[in-house]
Amino acid sequence: LQEFFSLPDKFMFFDIKGLEWLKGIPQRSTVKIKFHFKRALPSEVVLKDKHLRLHCTPAVNLFEKDGDPIRLEHRRNEYKVRPQSNTQEHYEVYSIEQVESWSKDERRRKPL
Repeated sequence: LQEFFSLPDKFMFFDIKGLEWLKGIPQRSTVKIKFHFKRALPSEVVLKDKHLRLHCTPAVNLFEKDGDPIRLEHRRNEYKVRPQSNTQEHYEVYSIEQVESWSKDERRRKPL
């Protein structure tokens, strides 16, 4: 469930079964597949060719990365955790493995 809420795009895939018969037709043939939905799609949903991909596998690339330091001001209960990067939109925080504190007086990190 954590993965679903952290990485919802990973679950926007589906398999189409029963297409084994396609193996017997020439490769350059054109095939049309129609989707029939039980309900009409909302008007803001417009499906285009670019929304469908064949032979794709959803993947999640997890790796360790430091986060930007958070200045604790004691004015809020919550602080946003951001990956350390110039391009933060390329990363999402999946889990926090370790938290350390830093004090300018002590000049060293302490695990919390």
